[in-house]
Amino acid sequence: MEYLAKKEYADYVKENRLSIANFLEETELVVEKNLIGFLIFECSIPQGAATEIAKAIIYIAF
Repeated sequence: MEYLAKKEYADYVKENRLSIANFLEETELVVEKNLIGFLIFECSIPQGAATEIAKAIIYIAF
């Protein structure tokens, strides 16, 4: 974790890594769900296609 400026910051991340990972996973699921809804209702993309497109976008973003 050399890219973190201070050892203290790296220690915070190490200490809370599981909580951070859980938060990111939950956030990813919420974003994917909302993105699918947006693609379906705002962009008129069929559900199956919207789901696959959203998964591809989330893969790149996260």
